[in-house]
Amino acid sequence: MTRVELPISLEADGRFNEPSFHDAIVTGIEIVDRSTEYVASSPVDIYISTEYPKESYRLALLGTEVFNGFNLFTGNVIFDVQCINATTIDAAPESWVYQQLERLYSPQGRQWGPAVNDLSSYVDRIRTGEIVLVLLDPTFGFELAAICREVKVVKITE
Repeated sequence: MTRVELPISLEADGRFNEPSFHDAIVTGIEIVDRSTEYVASSPVDIYISTEYPKESYRLALLGTEVFNGFNLFTGNVIFDVQCINATTIDAAPESWVYQQLERLYSPQGRQWGPAVNDLSSYVDRIRTGEIVLVLLDPTFGFELAAICREVKVVKITE
């Protein structure tokens, strides 16, 4: 099996341009076990398959601090993957960024979670480039919001 890290091209609003994961399928999630020592942030890998062309990828969320993924079913069709980082954060209204940050804590929004000033610290850290907000929006199935230090895409070939 060969693994090749690919460059990521984002639209101005942070949506993945290349590689495009629109209509791809989420096939699995792996949270690396760090049980031998306490590590505040672990890598989270999202495995993705595309049909045309038939390819497999690993979306690696390195240094993941907060992860909220839900609705993982047998078929999980991706609508969009978006990275809100220091370059893309100003493309959207600040209120929209706060709504997306609330997804970190509950699928229904703000049933529980941090106070607005805690979310403000995330916005500040995104603006400085310390962290990235990753959003995976489904056509059907798996939905994700995560805060991590870095995002990488790895193409997997057999």
